[in-house]
Amino acid sequence: MPIKFYRNKIYAISLLLFVLMVVTIIPISAISTKEFLSSLTEDELFYIQQNPKLKAHTGSGAAPLIYVDDAAQVQGIFKQVLHLIEEKTTLKFELVTTNSVDEIISSDSDIFVAISPSYNPIDLTLTQPFFRTETILFANKNVDLNFLDDKIFAAVEGASLPSQVNASKVKYFTSREETLNGVEKGKADYGFGNIYSIAYYVARNGYKNIVTVPTEVEVRLYSFALLKENPLLLSILNKAIDTIDFNTIQQIVLEEAGRLERKITIGLIIEAYSSLIILVATIVVLLLVLLVYLIAKANKKNKIQKNRYEILSQISNEYLYEYDRNDDKIVLSDECESLFETEEQKERAKALIKEALKRVEKDFSNFLIQFPIANDTIGTFKAINLKFDKNKKGYNSIIGKLVDVSEDIAEKRELINRSQMDGLSGVLNSMTAKNFIDERLKKKKTRDKDVFILLDFDDFKIINDTYGHLAGDSVLSHLGSSLRRVFDSGNEIMGRIGGDEFCVYIPNFESLQKVKEQCDSLGKELGSHFDNIPITLSFGITEIEDKESFEEIFKRADVALYDAKQNGKAQIVVYKKIQELDIRSAVKS
Repeated sequence: MPIKFYRNKIYAISLLLFVLMVVTIIPISAISTKEFLSSLTEDELFYIQQNPKLKAHTGSGAAPLIYVDDAAQVQGIFKQVLHLIEEKTTLKFELVTTNSVDEIISSDSDIFVAISPSYNPIDLTLTQPFFRTETILFANKNVDLNFLDDKIFAAVEGASLPSQVNASKVKYFTSREETLNGVEKGKADYGFGNIYSIAYYVARNGYKNIVTVPTEVEVRLYSFALLKENPLLLSILNKAIDTIDFNTIQQIVLEEAGRLERKITIGLIIEAYSSLIILVATIVVLLLVLLVYLIAKANKKNKIQKNRYEILSQISNEYLYEYDRNDDKIVLSDECESLFETEEQKERAKALIKEALKRVEKDFSNFLIQFPIANDTIGTFKAINLKFDKNKKGYNSIIGKLVDVSEDIAEKRELINRSQMDGLSGVLNSMTAKNFIDERLKKKKTRDKDVFILLDFDDFKIINDTYGHLAGDSVLSHLGSSLRRVFDSGNEIMGRIGGDEFCVYIPNFESLQKVKEQCDSLGKELGSHFDNIPITLSFGITEIEDKESFEEIFKRADVALYDAKQNGKAQIVVYKKIQELDIRSAVKS
């Protein structure tokens, strides 16, 4: 029978998250160790070869981020991230725990796992962030949250205080869990902590006197800190962090939440079985103890699972849906419906999700999907699905969640665009321009008329020597913007080949006369912009034959450009091929 979204949705959401926790989440951008190592420089590979084992320090921290378990073993999200880095880089890190900042600073360790920039004691060199948490306020239930100025703040020893906290109203504790214990017992009134740790300890310890409230006091980013200057190790770590995507981090969080085992305390037993205890206590205390023990043992597994669902619900923020294949009906959770401003947007999203789900053939299938959401934007989401309610005809129902990856996708596209552009001129860099032109040459049909232009400045070295390199850079930058204004109609490929040499590839050009007019216009525009600097351009032009390579057309254009220089510079020369005599020459237009 399909799961329905009840008025109190925490049970359905918790169940879904627990089931999804055991589903293998395939990272979008995961790469193998071999692929990662191939992306490193020779110096970085040599560093790994010479330093296969490094030393890492860590504090006891706070679960589930980083902590020492009852077996004195380091556990937590940050350790798993470090393990992923070990797999990618083949480096090995020996973890050493300590709570002394002085011991960490004076140690021979290579890195510290992990630190937020706002807690950086001596401005250590940090990697790029790999994890983000938000702050949550916790307080004793008897405290009025509107009047905290004169209340006692629970802080961890060695941690900096929020700006709004009065330093004279602070009580220090040895760990985050102890701050919660202190507020629970009334030794302090309130405190702040990351949402993961607070949710973990509240669910684990079953506090009765603590309330939690989301707050925007602080967003913390966590990085690895280098305890000594090491540019190669910093670069290797940053490249490894780049390969860890959102889904991988999410899976780690869910796995750590799954480790939670709630403490079985006398208070918990009394709360769960108070009526039974009162009844049985009138008969015999020994029988009561035995009965409670047997019941607690029989239900321990169910209690642990329930608390796992609770913590997963608290630290997760996804949009849930359910699809009934028999009725061809999809139901969205309230959180999912809040994505949309109009009924039309919501129905469009439902149709797209159903269409994608109908193409799903495997039991566990994830896919990317886009649809319009609020504020006239297009949202990109990762859909993670689970089929259930199986019968002879197949699966009747699918439950799933949508994870918003819009920002991740946009950032990746921006990074790709930046990597393809020449930073000074704003046109394509040499390698990208060559690749795009090669791709066009392969697709070019016999009837297509294409042309390739090679251009550079006349006596550019004199400009640098006379007016300085800043002036030279300004000229190159303005040439890039002028190229885009003169030639850019949507299909041209413009790139900086190197130094002061640029190229333009025009598919299906109108005429050679039009191309020469554009070249002339470009030279005049650039010259008029810099009144105090004598600037002229020379051009070499060649038409494209069938089945040619970039090297062949570049060589012809270069011959024409050379002839332009020999003819007195500031010339436009078209390369012409006399096939009958098999003589190649460049003649002035």
